[in-house]
Amino acid sequence: MRISSAQTDQNSLYGFGAEAVSLVVNKSYSSLAERFGYALAYDREIALAIQQDFEQCLSEAESPSIPKSTSIQVKYFKPNNAGLYALVECVTAVNERANVLIELIVAGGGDEKYITLEQISYVA
Repeated sequence: MRISSAQTDQNSLYGFGAEAVSLVVNKSYSSLAERFGYALAYDREIALAIQQDFEQCLSEAESPSIPKSTSIQVKYFKPNNAGLYALVECVTAVNERANVLIELIVAGGGDEKYITLEQISYVA
């Protein structure tokens, strides 16, 4: 999703992270796909890829873990040639057994920036 320069501050990026967490927890895969896309979709339909990867996270939860409260951190990259601008790391409990990491990447040059769902992974 394209974002404006005004949306690259910490509060705005935190808001995007909170939105992504809500969509994952509510299993709104289509809305998540439409809003943020998915870098790891490869040749799969985006919403289905998100769902499959989320379900893989749940299957990796072998024993109950201590649920974490939702944590969202915004980190900025140093200037680089890859166009990476910021990372939004979100960890949240999705049930009594699984915590997941939801990562959003902000990339682009100048005033043209995009925020994309990078990955969803299991957190022990």
